[in-house]
Amino acid sequence: MPAARKLIGDRARPSYRLTLADRVYPACYVALVLSLLATLYSAALAKKGEMTAALRVDRKGRIWFPVGLLLAVGLCIFRVALGDV
Repeated sequence: MPAARKLIGDRARPSYRLTLADRVYPACYVALVLSLLATLYSAALAKKGEMTAALRVDRKGRIWFPVGLLLAVGLCIFRVALGDV
């Protein structure tokens, strides 16, 4: 029998609360996948000779990627601060 079980007793319930890291990691992983997909799409456009379209995708990604990531992480922090599970 573990020592914590001896101290607390058999009435201990497991805690399933999510931490800040549990909420931020999925947002960062989604952002990483989206950035890789945008890079592949931009490279495919450039390879086909459509440089203006590739540059447009790159410019929009440079603006919207940080904005989206900051909003997602901010939402995660806000939800943890409120205690929302």
